Amino acid sequence: MEKKSEKKEGEKDGKYLRREFSHTQFRQTMILPDNIERDKIEAKVEHGVLNILISKKAEEEIKPAGRAIDVT
Repeated sequence: MEKKSEKKEGEKDGKYLRREFSHTQFRQTMILPDNIERDKIEAKVEHGVLNILISKKAEEEIKPAGRAIDVT
């Protein structure tokens, strides 16, 4: 998400006496579990509120993370 602003003071014959610019970036990182559908993640901003929709996979689609090891 980015925030940009511009402030102007005093305009005389098309020339500015003072002009300020500001640019700020916001970034948030999240670690997601393996039981979600990564292709179906949606996000939108409304009235300054960020909504993130994350769909879970069905139980039968989840593969176990472990593996079998033979011990002799």
